[in-house]
Amino acid sequence: MAPVASCGKSTMLAALFLIWTSALAVVEACPTQCACADTTVNCTNLQFFSLPTNIPTDTTVLDLSYNNISALLPDAFSTLLSLTIVDLQHNNISTVNETAFYRANSFTLSSLHTIDLSYNVLTSVPGVLHDGSLPGLLTLSLRHNKITDIPANAFFAVINNGLLSLDLSNNLIEEVHLAAFRGTAPVINGTLDLSFNRIKTFPVLSTLNSVITVNLEGNQITEVPEHALPNYEAFPFSVSYVYLQNNSISRVHNNSFHPDMKVLYLHNNELRDFPGFELWRLTELENLTLNDNPWGCCDDLLEFVLYVQNNTHRLAFINDTGFPVVECMDPLDLRGTDILFMNTSHLAEDSLCPVSTAVTFACDHLITVVCIILAILKITEK
Repeated sequence: MAPVASCGKSTMLAALFLIWTSALAVVEACPTQCACADTTVNCTNLQFFSLPTNIPTDTTVLDLSYNNISALLPDAFSTLLSLTIVDLQHNNISTVNETAFYRANSFTLSSLHTIDLSYNVLTSVPGVLHDGSLPGLLTLSLRHNKITDIPANAFFAVINNGLLSLDLSNNLIEEVHLAAFRGTAPVINGTLDLSFNRIKTFPVLSTLNSVITVNLEGNQITEVPEHALPNYEAFPFSVSYVYLQNNSISRVHNNSFHPDMKVLYLHNNELRDFPGFELWRLTELENLTLNDNPWGCCDDLLEFVLYVQNNTHRLAFINDTGFPVVECMDPLDLRGTDILFMNTSHLAEDSLCPVSTAVTFACDHLITVVCIILAILKITEK
């Protein structure tokens, strides 16, 4: 019986050895210097210049932030089919190969819902976002890069699949193609952030039939056109929060906004007048800012003044201490008057409120007459 017992003991030891070596193999699968816990791989702030090897194939969360990675090469994530989150912020990425996240008939990261490529040096929108397929992508951050324009169909694939948040803030964007946000089923259900860029013309967003928040703060936009945002009955759950502060807006057209919107920020622009009936149409408005604009307090501003005075509950507070001042710039004798409390009978004749800010010329004494003529011609053009 002794040999049998010995054989059984040897078999048990062999089994234990296999278990131990298997466990060791799992541990060793974690990339060098990284920390692995369950299905999360943390490789942050390790001065990596490229993606590490030996990333476990069952990884769901991959943190590669704060490194020196410069490019995402073809098939970069081809073995990581369980990925849900990829954090690549604060690297030096300038190139994202179109097959880094996806290759037709080869691999699809169908569970990947969040990609963070913020604080890199991308100069264009990665091609994978319109040529590839990331069917589960919900959140995409490209903020703080060096992107200069958004071409047609730039986000075609991800918009069609129901993107929730697209952050393009703090880039160098000047041009937004008319079909930049076009798709066969154009829906962004959450937030589109284009703040702090160099956009001069209001981008075409009317195809985004379910975007909730649009942030265009800190650009160089001069005009809000008619139907700038989805406002048709076919899109009843369209834009509710619009941030347009800190631009150069001097004109807002009628029917620019959805009647059910909740928040509209227009402070610190170049507004001298405003279509008052447009504000009355926004019956669900809860938060409105209008301060720091050069308002011209003349007769054509009557509807606007009446709206402000009868809707103080909609005006945004500043640190909960009081209303931001909405005051007259023109005419001179009304300059500094708080519109909230002014008597509408004091509104001046329209001729006393220039359509745009005063035209100034630097004149030498010898050409003063010429300058005056130029100023008159400039004003009569308005």
